[in-house]
Amino acid sequence: MFLSECQQELKYNMTQTKIYYSLLE
Repeated sequence: MFLSECQQELKYNMTQTKIYYSLLE
């Protein structure tokens, strides 16, 4: 349970990071 929550959080953060970098370009 806890692990899947962590994975969701990580996916969300990765998506946010990708969006952030794409905006910088």
